[in-house]
Amino acid sequence: MRRQQHNFPAPLSVDLVGIDHHVVEVMKLVDRDPFETRTIVIYGIGGIGKTTLATVIYKKLYDKFKSCSFLKDIRETIKSKGLEHVQSLLISDMAESSDCWVPNPERGIGMIRFGCEKKKVLILLDDVDCQDHLDKMIGGCAFKSGSRIIITCRDKALLKSEYQSYELKKISYEASLILFNKYAFDGAQPPRELAALSSAIVDTAKGLPLALVIASSLLKGKHINIWMETLEKLRKVPNKYVQKMLRIGYDSLGYEEQQMFLNKACFFIGFDKRIVYYLWEDLQLCVASGLDRMVELSLIQYGEENELRMHDQLRDLRRALARPVDKKPWDCSRLWDAEAITVQLSKATMMSVDT
Repeated sequence: MRRQQHNFPAPLSVDLVGIDHHVVEVMKLVDRDPFETRTIVIYGIGGIGKTTLATVIYKKLYDKFKSCSFLKDIRETIKSKGLEHVQSLLISDMAESSDCWVPNPERGIGMIRFGCEKKKVLILLDDVDCQDHLDKMIGGCAFKSGSRIIITCRDKALLKSEYQSYELKKISYEASLILFNKYAFDGAQPPRELAALSSAIVDTAKGLPLALVIASSLLKGKHINIWMETLEKLRKVPNKYVQKMLRIGYDSLGYEEQQMFLNKACFFIGFDKRIVYYLWEDLQLCVASGLDRMVELSLIQYGEENELRMHDQLRDLRRALARPVDKKPWDCSRLWDAEAITVQLSKATMMSVDT
């Protein structure tokens, strides 16, 4: 995650079909009581397009505010870098200065309150999953009248009575079919022999945009037999469509590509793709073809500054492959969680002393 004052992130869940309607409805909440500070929460299940919608709203409002901050993927960033890091980004954005240092979360919220006092701000907090984190980012802040705070989250329990909320629901079957056709057939209607299969696969996706994009990217240009096999696999796990589709996409990669993909999910999200390219090239991996293949399958994307990007739901599911629930950390192929790494290093030190 990085500050987003001038370079807006391209939405990872691609085009949200019918987004104009959602934008109009959210803007009604934004425009209400223009002289009051308002907090708008966009909530819904993972992969539904919350960040896409929030990004559009942020872009529409950006030029109306002098103090702006787009903090993306907060849940993951706090896990990997700590709440203090997120607080420091927000403080730096509000002060329009270089990154500042925050010693601890308690000190951080005090610094945020001081830096935001009587400022008319636009803040987007993307993917928040903890009320305490939210309180330590904007709690008790005396923003100037007219400020707007936009939050995206999955958990409705985060909603406070004073917040304005908008639930982003699954898209309709008709919109799902349009989105599927866009990626499977470049926006055209499916050929006659694939029409029924397309409808059946769209139906199993249950209106999840991310699942539709993955499915259509995987099946584009494939023989009808592959379509039939994929549909059969999906019907066996109707309540776990996304997980199954992602597993099918992962299995379609070669071994080297799978290792590159797992490494990216665990370690390299947000890294400049050129740095990762050189690293993998030194390992004698087929980097160019591997990255192209993952882009084709909509498993990864490149940001505006060449950074590697991945939808948070893809990231979480891929990490589950690297660390199955029935395995202990020391039996896993990769460790990325700081706490787990510390525990394993401590155990390794103890074992070394004992021997």
